[in-house]
Amino acid sequence: MTVGAAASAITYIPITATTFANSGTSGVTYSDISSTAPTLISNDYLYINEGYTGNVKISLAKLIPDNATITTSTGADYILSGQSAYDGEGNLIVGSITTYNGSYTIT
Repeated sequence: MTVGAAASAITYIPITATTFANSGTSGVTYSDISSTAPTLISNDYLYINEGYTGNVKISLAKLIPDNATITTSTGADYILSGQSAYDGEGNLIVGSITTYNGSYTIT
């Protein structure tokens, strides 16, 4: 609008509140922004800064699938040394299985 011009009509377009879900809504197309997502830190959160939603955070444990079967107490015994995984609560489990060095002694 230029200075001195008659007022123009302003169109109000409401913005609906952001919601989070564990499945897509039927008939909705989603943009995959995974390549721009941050790497999450063990025992921390995914932080979402204010925009269409307020400042919120989601626990890493909530982002782990609910059918995770590895547990913190026994998981290391089933994972190769130097490798890691997360349990159902989002805790990091570092493997303890020793790598075979390739030599046998036959007696």
